[in-house]
Amino acid sequence: MAFNYTGGDGNYYVGDTGWHSDSGHKAEDPMRIKIAFYLDSLTGGAPCDPRKPLPPFANRCADRLQQDIRQSQECWSIPGQDVPVTILETNPGDLVLFNHNTKHASFGGGNRLRMFTINLCQRYPADRLEALREYIGKSARFWIQRKYSEWMVGTATPERWKHLEQVRANDSHLAELSQQARDNMAEPSRG
Repeated sequence: MAFNYTGGDGNYYVGDTGWHSDSGHKAEDPMRIKIAFYLDSLTGGAPCDPRKPLPPFANRCADRLQQDIRQSQECWSIPGQDVPVTILETNPGDLVLFNHNTKHASFGGGNRLRMFTINLCQRYPADRLEALREYIGKSARFWIQRKYSEWMVGTATPERWKHLEQVRANDSHLAELSQQARDNMAEPSRG
């Protein structure tokens, strides 16, 4: 399958990460996935009872769920760490692969969890390139001029270039959007 490399990062995570999904791509958009791997073991605390029914509001459409789950205490009277879940435990060397629309969170985390990610998406068909440009434009919050560094582009082998070429051909608007973000933000986004 042809795919685009859309970015990656390495971070230290401290404390809780509230409920979110990594993007809200639509069904007609090419699939986006994240591959994550931690350099530290992640284990769950006391898991929620999986037999506990979801709150009535949880069956709403994905957009509303995205809004409600971030405010689970206000919307459902359930703290974020008590939303019914399946806990995924990992050890160094494990890879976690998930669709960007998957709701996920981390509660009770350590003070220095090391995580690396790789983000990929299916190649966009020619009639959906404007959607790709919109997706790329969301990276402006990181204050970057192009989606890939000159080092990434300059060292790409032909095998790697096929995973970079579509994004590179559609990211020229990112510099202008990043300047607008600089004008309106005190600092770039960190994640």
